[in-house]
Amino acid sequence: MDREETLLKIDDLYVKYRTVDDDVYAVNGVDLELKRGEAVGIVGETGAGKTTLALSILGLLPKGVGEVYRGDIYFKGQDLLNTQEKKMREIRGAQISMIFQDPMTSLNPVFTVGDQIAEVLKLHGTKQYAREQENAPKSDRNENKAGMSREAIDARVDEILELVGIESSRKICYPHQLSGGMKQRIVIAMALACEPDLLIADEPTTALDVTIQSQVLAMIDDIQKRYNTSLIMITHDFGVVAETCDKVAIMYAGEIIEYGTLEQIFDRSLPHHPYTVGLFNSIPDLTSDKPRLEPISGLTPDPAHLPEGCYFSPRCPYCTERCTAAAPSVTQLEEGHIVKCHRFSAESGTEGR
Repeated sequence: MDREETLLKIDDLYVKYRTVDDDVYAVNGVDLELKRGEAVGIVGETGAGKTTLALSILGLLPKGVGEVYRGDIYFKGQDLLNTQEKKMREIRGAQISMIFQDPMTSLNPVFTVGDQIAEVLKLHGTKQYAREQENAPKSDRNENKAGMSREAIDARVDEILELVGIESSRKICYPHQLSGGMKQRIVIAMALACEPDLLIADEPTTALDVTIQSQVLAMIDDIQKRYNTSLIMITHDFGVVAETCDKVAIMYAGEIIEYGTLEQIFDRSLPHHPYTVGLFNSIPDLTSDKPRLEPISGLTPDPAHLPEGCYFSPRCPYCTERCTAAAPSVTQLEEGHIVKCHRFSAESGTEGR
């Protein structure tokens, strides 16, 4: 598959959660496109809708509560929102994998880590095994393409453990016998065992110390490039984005309010959405002698009662009457760099930052 081929395309996606009191609008009109081998970082405060977006792609929204009520999600041209659950189970793990934030919630404490990686292979096999089956004489084919032999599964478990920096002898360990960093590596090994086309990492280093975090990020980056896997990195840490991503989507109140290449988003001399500026101002800068950081004032809006007009307007230092009356449209600042803010729209006639 060519790198320029579109692997994932999300069009005008809206997601809400139904509760007893109110509907909670978690994702509000997201558009996102991901090429083969591309890494996109999704950055935003807690409650921005990042994890909900990921769960929507996998079809894992809580049943009876979470609902995609508008929009489309296409993966390799297939409409995921209208795919039967049986088919989605074949896609999850094999073609789309997810690394969750807390490894202990992803690992079963009563099974060894080797058995848990092996279970993924028993269900899905690997791309290499599927290719071998297709090329084998018909009489030698296994009707179940995921039906790898025990020897082949053991060999793959050893291989994938070595790939994530863990000795294969540790496969007999239980999760409680491993450190936090090693447990996260095991979860990454499970996610990569079947060589997925798309890897979604939901704040995979939050619970790790700085040294282990750096090692895990370097490993994810190396493996992503080795397999030419597309990556969605969900985080609130610009340092993580800088280390692993090609493009950046800034998410606020369920919307992508700015999107561009890593260079465009990190170049402080370029115009940016006021929220993006606020995020960067909240990061310590060793070259600055400011005695205090400049955090964004106020709180993220209640997704059950979003404000009229621009969702960021109650916190924006540039808010005008127009901002509270109408939602801003998307403006392209330069090729590949878009922002959703009235200050940059053609009608405003401004080039402010």
